[in-house]
Amino acid sequence: MDSDHPDQEGGKARPTRTPKREEPRAHGFPAPYDQIPIRVRSGKDGRDVWTISAKHRRNLEAHCFVDEAGDDILFNRRKQIVVGQEGCSNYFILGMAWVLSPSAIAAELDALRTALVADSYFRNVPSLDPTRRRTALFFHAKDDPPEVRREVYRVITQHPIQFFAVVRDKHSVAVEVRRRNQQDPAYRYRPNELYDSMVARLLDGRLHKDESYSMCFARRGSADRTAALQTAVERAQENFRKKWAIESTPSIKVTPLHAHQAVGLQVADYILWAVQRLYERNEDRYFSYVRPTVRLVLDVDDIRSAPYGMHYTVGSELSAEVLKGRCRRI
Repeated sequence: MDSDHPDQEGGKARPTRTPKREEPRAHGFPAPYDQIPIRVRSGKDGRDVWTISAKHRRNLEAHCFVDEAGDDILFNRRKQIVVGQEGCSNYFILGMAWVLSPSAIAAELDALRTALVADSYFRNVPSLDPTRRRTALFFHAKDDPPEVRREVYRVITQHPIQFFAVVRDKHSVAVEVRRRNQQDPAYRYRPNELYDSMVARLLDGRLHKDESYSMCFARRGSADRTAALQTAVERAQENFRKKWAIESTPSIKVTPLHAHQAVGLQVADYILWAVQRLYERNEDRYFSYVRPTVRLVLDVDDIRSAPYGMHYTVGSELSAEVLKGRCRRI
């Protein structure tokens, strides 16, 4: 007996059709990216997501630039918690920009800076004065005028960049330190300990796809921490190896530099500044603009959904409205 049900034919259910996967589109990035097999698809949230084939990445040297936003201060001299007070941030954020062609973006940002310094509109702007060694020397989101910031963001979003960040709520970190002090009275909080642990989280699962890695870290103070950073990188590799039983031994070169020595650090700084404004001021205007470059924000201390924190990936919505319901680890 034939059925009149629209989902049946000849008394048999019709097979459910799997939605056709969108074919990758050609990217719109300028030269030299036209020589690289980059493809673009629409992400879950409608934003374009670019990718490079695993085959091509295996022959690629990855250029990664790591910078920080906020400070790592938790206590004053009297051992009182000062997080969130004047001059002390609520969050400490570590970010990494994976830049496909540092030389290409460097050339464009250098040309932009030269044009801005020569522009009479900025003649009396202190940061554009070459003698002050600020914007005239390198871009820094916190110090640059709004007009300059807009132009830098325009350049950044025209290049294939992947950005990853780890966020720590310093209130939660301070509580952790207090608890550890109760268990071990001899323990003393060291800011570099927090930083190195965040490096391991930031790099977890990101050091096995490419042939080699050039890791550039923004310098912290005057001490040479190259060895400590190398150890943190190797720890991230070892954690990945144990977790997934995947042997991957790409060569990794760690170099601490100042921002004016590496344009990639200036790129990381700008995207980090947008993430920081989102968390510290609940302002997502800048973050929304750079959102296509952001692949992951790991909010370690927001435990609304899981004890290990919130993972905001490409298809996840991260905005000022979302953070209003943030649940702090205490």
